Amino acid sequence: TPIPDMPLSAIAPTESELFRRCARYLQNEWQQMDPLVSAVKRYALNDDGLERVVIDANVSPLVEEKYGWLLSVLGPPTNIEVATNPNDIVTLQASLRGGLLDAGVVPHHLFLGVRDAELNVPPHQGGFFQTLQLLQSTPGYLGAWPKLGFLDLLPILAGQPDAAGFSPLPFGAWRWQAGDFSVVSFDRPLLEEASRYLQPVETEDLAQVRVRIGDLANSRLAAGLTELNYQRSEQTSLGNLHLLQTMSQQFQLPAEDAKAEAETLLDAELVCTLGGEYELVDQMGRMVWLSTAVDTNAGTIPTDYRAPLLEWFRGAKVDVIKHDDRLDLHAEVDMQREKSAPGIVLPSFDLFGLGKKPAKGNAVDDKPLVPAAPPEPQR
Repeated sequence: TPIPDMPLSAIAPTESELFRRCARYLQNEWQQMDPLVSAVKRYALNDDGLERVVIDANVSPLVEEKYGWLLSVLGPPTNIEVATNPNDIVTLQASLRGGLLDAGVVPHHLFLGVRDAELNVPPHQGGFFQTLQLLQSTPGYLGAWPKLGFLDLLPILAGQPDAAGFSPLPFGAWRWQAGDFSVVSFDRPLLEEASRYLQPVETEDLAQVRVRIGDLANSRLAAGLTELNYQRSEQTSLGNLHLLQTMSQQFQLPAEDAKAEAETLLDAELVCTLGGEYELVDQMGRMVWLSTAVDTNAGTIPTDYRAPLLEWFRGAKVDVIKHDDRLDLHAEVDMQREKSAPGIVLPSFDLFGLGKKPAKGNAVDDKPLVPAAPPEPQR
C-alpha cells in the first residue's frame, strides 16, 4: 500500500504536530530535493586487502538558502593552501567568511593541525573540565590567515606577544603571531615547531574545504583514540543498563520483562556498543541487567579491544568546492578489508581425481604422488 494511503489511526498529538511542522518546513523551504549525482569506484592498492574508494558527488543546481548559515560561511574558492607541519596526521583547512553568522567577518583561511603524537585521555568524569583536559592533551593547533576571522571572536586572544610572537592565554593555552598568521595551541613546544612550516602555497585545484587524514590505526594517536572510544562506548552501554533498571523500578516490571518493554517503547533494539550481550545476573538474590562486555570494575580496557574505526580506516582525502549554483565533493578513503576466506571445495566434485594435476610432492614424506616420467635422452 502506498504510504500516503495508510490511515494514521494511532498517533500522539505531539507527534502529529511535529509531522505537520516538518511538512510545512519542507513545503516552504525545500519544495524539492536538490539533484544529486555521485560516482563511486574502488581501486586495489595491494594484495593484502588495502583498497581506495574514490567518491565524486555533485549537487546542481544548488539552492543555498535551504541550508541556512551552513553554506553561507564558506568563502570564495581558492587555490591557496597553508603548508603545515609534515608530522601532522590530521589537517583541516577551510576558506570562510562571516555569512549569516557574522557579516563583519572578512574572508580568511581557518586551519587545524593534529600532530602524530600520543594522546593522554583523562578519566571519564563528564562536564566542562573533562572536555578542557582532553583539549589540553590533544597535540594540535588552530590558526587563521591572513585575517583572524572567526578567531577574532574569541575574547581570550587578547594579550601582548613577546619578541618571538608568543603570548600566554587562559587555561594554559598559547598564541603565536607572525606576519598574517595567528595560531593557538595548548602546547607551546608543538606550536613553536609548527610555526616553522606555516606558509601559503599554491595548489593545482580550487577548493574551499580540504581535509587530510593519515593512517590513524598505525599512528601514535591509536592508543588514545582507542581509550576515548572505549570510554564513550562504555558510557552508552551503561546508559542502556540504567534504563533497564529504571524500567523495573518505575513500572514495577519483573526484571526479565524490562528489556522487551523498553525496546517496545523505544521501537528499537538495545545493543551493547562494546559488542557484548545484555543478560540477567543474580547478585545477592537480586536479578540485575549486566553486559558481558562491560567490566564492573570500570576504568580498565580489555587488552584485545580496538576502536572499530581503526579496524578498517587507513586514511582519507576530501576536497569540497561550492560554485554559485553547484557543490562538488571529491573524496578518497583508504580502507583495509579482511582477506576473503578460501573457497570450500567439495570432494564429491572430483571423486575420481580426473581433474587433478600431478602434484610435485607430498608435504609429509616428500615423495612424488605420481611417478615421474623418465628423462628424455640427450642428443
